[in-house]
Amino acid sequence: MRRPAALRGAYCEGPGPPRAFAQLIARDGYDLVHLGHLRAAKLGLGVRSVPVVFDCVDALSVLWQKYRRSRSYKRRALAAIEASRVERYERQLLYEFARCLVSSDRDRTELLHLAPGAPVVTVPNACDVSELAKVNRRPRPSRIIFVGRMSYEPNVVAVEQFALNVLPGLAVAHPSLEFRIVGATPNRRVRRLAADRRVSVTGFLPDLSSELAEATISLCNVPVAGGTQNKVL
Repeated sequence: MRRPAALRGAYCEGPGPPRAFAQLIARDGYDLVHLGHLRAAKLGLGVRSVPVVFDCVDALSVLWQKYRRSRSYKRRALAAIEASRVERYERQLLYEFARCLVSSDRDRTELLHLAPGAPVVTVPNACDVSELAKVNRRPRPSRIIFVGRMSYEPNVVAVEQFALNVLPGLAVAHPSLEFRIVGATPNRRVRRLAADRRVSVTGFLPDLSSELAEATISLCNVPVAGGTQNKVL
């Protein structure tokens, strides 16, 4: 009996999408294929005409193991099923590509433990801290910001935990407190937090300078985390 696939692999389930993708790559004469994230990885399995680089970003199997300790019973229940599937799926995929990229040495170590000898390479994230140093600080009273891609589950968990469990207590002592969630593609759970008048969700902003300049505190709440925490910079 075939083992159930990881849910993230179901985005490209079946032979149709990988075959069509391979035909597209061969037809249009690309030199390299760069696939991002686990849900798109299966598209590259049929490509033989050019090298394929799989950008894992993080070791998702580690994140799913952390979800098993979540306070949310729904997330714990899903992780009880999905964690082992993601681990098995990553192990299978890591040997299939010319290179597999991660953003931190910690994630590389975890993946090599899972798939010894796989071509996993660390490509660290970068931040121009000299530009950040030029930001003219003019903090508003009691403004807290969180910066990140807001469709990414660890970031969603972070802002939910803060807005629902921490913010109400802080607001007792600081009635004018603002919490701004700054980042692209906020999902429904993030947008729902803006029902609290103290919370605002900005979506994508082309320039973070003014947000950083006006914040009293930039929050790095990472109950579930992987990769590099650029928000610390």
